[in-house]
Amino acid sequence: MNSGPGIQVTRHRRQGGVILILGCLCMPLIIAMMGISIDLSILYSVKARLQMACDGAAMAALRSLSLGQTISSQTTAATSVANNWFHANFADGFMGTTNTSNPPTVAVAQSVITQLTAVDITATTTVPSYFMKYWNTGASVITAKSQTSRRNVVITLVLDRSGSMTNAANMVNGQLPCQAMISAAKLFAGMFQPTRDDIGLVTFAETVNVAKAPSTNFQSTLGYTNSAGSGTGVLDNITCTGGTNTSSGLSIAYNENYKIQLPGALNVIVLMTDGQPTAGSYKFVTTAANDPTGSAKSVVPSTSACKDSTGKALSSGGNMLTNPANWISAEKTNGSAPYVVDLGANSYSGWSPISGPAGALYADATSLYGVDPFFSPTTSYLENISKSSTDSPGCSFTSSDSPTTDISWVPAYDLFGNATTGYKSGLTTSSIQGANRVTVNRANIYTAVFNLVDNAADFARTDHFLPNGSTAYPGTLIFTVGLGGNGGVDHTLLQRVANDPNASPDGGVTYSAYAGYHVNQPVGTYIYSSDSTELSAAFQKIASQILRISK
Repeated sequence: MNSGPGIQVTRHRRQGGVILILGCLCMPLIIAMMGISIDLSILYSVKARLQMACDGAAMAALRSLSLGQTISSQTTAATSVANNWFHANFADGFMGTTNTSNPPTVAVAQSVITQLTAVDITATTTVPSYFMKYWNTGASVITAKSQTSRRNVVITLVLDRSGSMTNAANMVNGQLPCQAMISAAKLFAGMFQPTRDDIGLVTFAETVNVAKAPSTNFQSTLGYTNSAGSGTGVLDNITCTGGTNTSSGLSIAYNENYKIQLPGALNVIVLMTDGQPTAGSYKFVTTAANDPTGSAKSVVPSTSACKDSTGKALSSGGNMLTNPANWISAEKTNGSAPYVVDLGANSYSGWSPISGPAGALYADATSLYGVDPFFSPTTSYLENISKSSTDSPGCSFTSSDSPTTDISWVPAYDLFGNATTGYKSGLTTSSIQGANRVTVNRANIYTAVFNLVDNAADFARTDHFLPNGSTAYPGTLIFTVGLGGNGGVDHTLLQRVANDPNASPDGGVTYSAYAGYHVNQPVGTYIYSSDSTELSAAFQKIASQILRISK
């Protein structure tokens, strides 16, 4: 058989023809595969961009709910903001798309059970077919959905309105620190959602003012500032004067949050102060259960001019044990409108009913009153909102009275059950009325009020149970703001109150890390503002952290 070169050439030619024929036959399949790959790549790119646009729009819409006072206006604002964010991330005609949702569908929902507010965004667009249209495959409609939600929050602002907040030496841009605090608090209120969040206001000097219990109409009652506008309210009425009763402010604020009874919400206290605590609120009759002698004792001695509930002076046989004067008004007034202060008056309070002789004990009043320390129950622990003459009169102690004439010892607990002992040591004691008690002097009162603040914060951050005994009320998250320039804040104390373990952002020059923080309690943040120009940024930073944590 002849197998020479000519036959081999013929065979190669035949093989080449077959490959050409096979290639021609496979070409439609190859083009289809290439078309599918290209068109699918476009679909996936458009889908990814559409999803990203929906995600951004949902987050922006959730934040924008603060721009409306009603559910309807909030939904309108959320839809407008969502539309702007959506089209900023998904331009019209992106990769040839058509019929894109304009605006995207926005749905806002709230659950009263879980205390969640959710925003759902849905958008569609049509993606053209570049290759597959030749195989009767037309344009594709794709849909993206996104949901973002956060817990509703219950916040009580606790603002220091002591006299140092009017320090003219710390005036910045024509504003006293007190005015700067008001402006910063209104910006804070403008970042949250009316009808969904609850925000209240407690202010403190030597006494405590429940200016507004937490409610969902906080912007219209407190005042606010945001991109939608501004409004005035009780924040604008703050007048700064007096001492610094920080512990009572914290305790009252905790109770205001507690009374809302929303364990599913994020419960928060925001404390702002420009100085160290100088006063505490005490009850001046012990009980057999809490007195070390096992029998009730009056902290106010018979040498005092104070009168019992029958109007008889103790020095003339009056008796505060059998006839305790009630220095606490059951009802306060705000102009002509009554404001009921129901601390302990019902099952929605955090402690038992409070009554009996009570007043504030000061550590820093020498320059003001010529007494060291100064005790004055002429204003009750919870001051009248309008400061009218109908406030509880208390005992008519004068600035010339000796402290030991009017009070025998520093009570072991304040009005709310916070102990005067704690992390700050150095209290001196002596035998008084048959027991070892803390003696009355400026150093002891100064140490005691620090411990009251620390213990009040610890109680607020601890989990408790609601009156039904079965529902857990989680520990409160606390944020603190310290303002410099007015007398000096105590960084360690404010770190402890917030349970913030971190050093200052400047590397520890201002304050160092707090190693003793409670790992099982909510961890908040302490922010130091060197002057009042930084207050607005501090409050907005805290608001942003609250909104982030609540998601």
